[in-house]
Formats: sequence, structure tokens, C-alpha cells
Amino acid sequence: MCRVTPNRPVDGESKNLISPVVPSRFKKRKGTIIGALLSQTVLFGIAYYAQHSGLLNLKPADEYCPNGQTSSSCTRADLFAFQISCGAFLTYTAYIGMTSWHITKSAHKAIPSTLEGRLFGHIPDAEQLMVIVFSFQFWDLIVSMMIPEHNAFLFLAHHFMAALIAYFSLEYQYVHHYAIYAGGVSEFSSIFLFLIDLAKYFPPKDDTPFATFIFVCQVFFFISFFSYRIIGWLKVSISLWSDGLSALKNGTAEQYRPGKSYVLVTFLLVNALLGSLQVLWSFEILKAAAK
Repeated sequence: MCRVTPNRPVDGESKNLISPVVPSRFKKRKGTIIGALLSQTVLFGIAYYAQHSGLLNLKPADEYCPNGQTSSSCTRADLFAFQISCGAFLTYTAYIGMTSWHITKSAHKAIPSTLEGRLFGHIPDAEQLMVIVFSFQFWDLIVSMMIPEHNAFLFLAHHFMAALIAYFSLEYQYVHHYAIYAGGVSEFSSIFLFLIDLAKYFPPKDDTPFATFIFVCQVFFFISFFSYRIIGWLKVSISLWSDGLSALKNGTAEQYRPGKSYVLVTFLLVNALLGSLQVLWSFEILKAAAK
């Protein structure tokens, strides 16, 4: 069977032609993955130095300073550097996802609009995105364990699940269409959250332009979170589950990815778990908005 290339028009029976023979994409892209891990580490180091050396001299909120440290000696450079490095990578993943889903629409046009296309078709944007998502989530999982504010079970579980499905999607060329939404589009709200959290840890003075900017970010975060992580996530998840269950039931999953049906089952389970986690967070957001 031949692979349907992104720019080749498809019609009739040819829409179902997706190659079941997939080389290891993870091995192919390991150099890029290592580069991404190093880049995030370097960015962390630069941000850490800028804050710790006093170059930026941002004052952390008292509640985030360890007992015994005065406001002058507490820099929380680790917390600042973590936020900056994560914010940069989340912004990049959101850029790839939003561009592919809404602007170029390669998430839709690069594959046949069939079950086979959505589950097994190759989308170059998705491959690049999964490289970044895996690198970021793996790095985040490790470093979060060293940052008290982020060393929590739910955060770590989220990073682990996100890294796992990014690896599966990259390695076995699986659910590229859905991966663009989960790993890229849904992260659009994280851009605003990163700025909000940064202001929480290093609060701006009241009645300043930055304080006003953070208020605007809070509004956009609320809108984007419910648009993309609740409403949009539910819509895309229904399509994923419909395609996934059909492929498992009629044997399409084994036909296109022999011996890898467990990967599709994992995608479905993780999708449900992450969706549930986002619903849980939505209640927390509503409580905060009501105050």
C-alpha cells in the first residue's frame, strides 16, 4: 500500500490508502529531541542567572520564600527560571497547533478525511509538534520534582501521560490529527496561564500597566480554557473515541499498526483521564473567578 502524501489529491477508494509500514520516528528525530532538551535547560540556566544575580531583581511573594529567608535574600530564581522555560516551550507548541489547526489547516488537509487518515495518516506538523511536546513534558516531569510548588501528584501525572502519548504518536505515527489538538491547540490557554502564574509568584504592584496586563490575561485565559480545553476538547474527544472504537472493533487498528492496538487503547484512556483532569481544574477556575 502507498502512503498518501500531504499534497496529493485523494478521491474515491484512494482516500483509504495509508501505509501500515512505519519506520521509527523517535529514532529518526532523537537529535532534535536532545537539542530541545538542551535548549530548555540552557534557557532555564539563563533565566536563573538573570534573577539570582540581581539583574532582574524581581521580588517573589513572601509565601514562596522559605522560612528564615528575608525578602532581600529570597530570589526564587528556580521558580522564575522554571516559569520562563516552560512558558517559552508552551508558546511554541501552541503556535504550531493553532497554525496547523486554524490557519494552514494542515491538520485537516494533509490527510484523508477518513478514520484511517485521522488515526494513521502522517502530518509533518504533528511530527514536529510531538518532538517538542515529548521533550518539554519529559524535561518538565524531571525538573518539577525539584520545584516544591510543582512537585505535586496531579502535575507529575499530567506530565507523564502527556510525554507517553507524545512518544507513542511520534514513534508509531499514530493519531497525528488528534495529537495536534491535544498537544498544540489546547495549549493556547497555557500562554495566558504562564503569565498569570508568573505574576502570582512575582506579584506586580497595583495600578501598574503590568497589573492591568495580567488582568487581561486572566480574562483571555478563562475564555480560551473553556473554549479549547472543555468545549473543543469534548468535541474532538468524541471524534477520537468514535474513530478509535471503530478501528479496534473492525480490525483496522491491527491492519494498519499490527500488534500496536494497545497504543490506541492508551490514547483513549489518557484522553479520558486528561479530560477529567481539565474538568476538575475548570471548577477551580470558576471558584477563583467568583471571588
